[in-house]
Amino acid sequence: MLSLKGYQIIINRPENPLLIKELLKQKNKNIQFLKKDIKIFLEDIENKIINFDKGINFLGDVIKNKKKIGIIGDYDADGTIATSIIVNFLKHINYPHCYYIPNRFKDGYGPSQTIIEEMYNKEVEVIIMVDTGTKANIEVALAENLGMKVVILDHHLPSEDLPNASILINPHINGHFNYFCGAGLTFIFFSKLQKFLIKNNILNKDNIFLFNDLLDLVAVATVCDFVPLKDLNRSLVYYGLEKIKKNPYIAFKIIYENNPSNNINDASDLGFYIGPYLNVAGRIEDANMVVEFLTTKDIKKLNYYFNRIKIMTAERKYLQNKMIQKIEMNIQNTNDIFIANEEFHEGIIGIVASQMKQKYNRTSCVISIKDNICKGSMRTNDNFSATDFIEMALKENLLIKGGGHARAGGFSLKKKNLDLLENYFYKYGNNFINSIQNIFVSSILDFTNINEKIYKEIHQIGPFGIENEEFVFLFPFLRINNFFLLQNKHISFYLKHFYKSKSIKALYFNFPMKLIYKIQKNNIIHLIGNIKYNKYFYINIIDIVVTNIN
Repeated sequence: MLSLKGYQIIINRPENPLLIKELLKQKNKNIQFLKKDIKIFLEDIENKIINFDKGINFLGDVIKNKKKIGIIGDYDADGTIATSIIVNFLKHINYPHCYYIPNRFKDGYGPSQTIIEEMYNKEVEVIIMVDTGTKANIEVALAENLGMKVVILDHHLPSEDLPNASILINPHINGHFNYFCGAGLTFIFFSKLQKFLIKNNILNKDNIFLFNDLLDLVAVATVCDFVPLKDLNRSLVYYGLEKIKKNPYIAFKIIYENNPSNNINDASDLGFYIGPYLNVAGRIEDANMVVEFLTTKDIKKLNYYFNRIKIMTAERKYLQNKMIQKIEMNIQNTNDIFIANEEFHEGIIGIVASQMKQKYNRTSCVISIKDNICKGSMRTNDNFSATDFIEMALKENLLIKGGGHARAGGFSLKKKNLDLLENYFYKYGNNFINSIQNIFVSSILDFTNINEKIYKEIHQIGPFGIENEEFVFLFPFLRINNFFLLQNKHISFYLKHFYKSKSIKALYFNFPMKLIYKIQKNNIIHLIGNIKYNKYFYINIIDIVVTNIN
């Protein structure tokens, strides 16, 4: 079934001055939405987020009295960037500190009692838990009992029982600015903390740290953590993109120089080209090296850490492909995909589940097994809610713990419950066998009218992401002039208009091979997707990125 949403045909009027207003209308936005002035959103943030102002005063007093600070972050891109923001600032003002990112395999998720004891042994007086800590009740209590004060800067959903920290700052507690990722919250908080320190003569105004130099880090974290791109988040990503295009952060410059074909034009490129390098260490080895990579200016060290990350990236790709091959050899003829294996790497199951869901358009659950504990990751179709499934499985005592959101989730369980969970998974999925997944498009677009002006006009509404989704267009009556299979999983098309001479290039990433019969030279097809700049031999060309084919 194909549904057309906001059916606005711009075939004959590619320079229609009403286009931007019509597209905004589809999103229930007005022309003010296009403004991205960060100051608009910062005016009352201290009054809107509980303990924000109190936290600034508290850490201002800590820094005034030169109490040693220890930072505990998370091992994903958001957590390592949030930690790096604090470390960069404290390094700049020559302040005593240390940090630790939990090791996924040794420490598990979040602060542990062992980590708290290590902080104590290092004579830390104040612990800052960043992008973590909201549910670390036991660890916070231990730290406070040992005489250390705990400040929590986190954005994860809290439970009813909050940790008894000296300062707990989480926008979800009262619902204001609850769209921040950990790095975004940290960036705003420490920017305001520096102003407080200067105003109160704790920090010399001649020693100011330029937080705007970290805008591209914040943009990457915001995109990689899949938080809503609205209001202040949208502004941060917009200016972060502007910065990375003109003057990238030194670590990102190293990544770019080693991947010159990478073309960063919009928000999704940040997650596609940069995010994997920041996530891989936490998936494969130890994410502490990512903080080192993001906080050093020494070129030798930068290259050293990048080379280590690059090796891990190659290993991740190898393991990922190996896992996918094993899944495809054992995939069952079912409506959804559920597979568990002792050879699966727990740091990669999320990526593989996402790729299987995209490739086969089936809810996918991939599970690693180690000893008697299984860890799973799932990506779901529109009608299958990951959170509902996990909550119901928890109530059935099939899982140890789990969580997520509608389209993605993670969980752990005992090996003895694996068969029971598999049966429950298929039983739950059977509720949606006959449900229809609608494809919504914003408009029909004749690609012969695509030009740079149209592209820029559409992208005024960006950056695109969660809660500001990219516009999807229907491109009708395209003739396949030629096509190529790339890396055995992507399709590159060369297309011509059915009755016009103009041609265009299109890319379909992770093409569902069951549709390969439609891809024949001279076939007439209809594509659904969006338009994007791509770089070919250092020349930017507008082409179509395909999401569906008919």
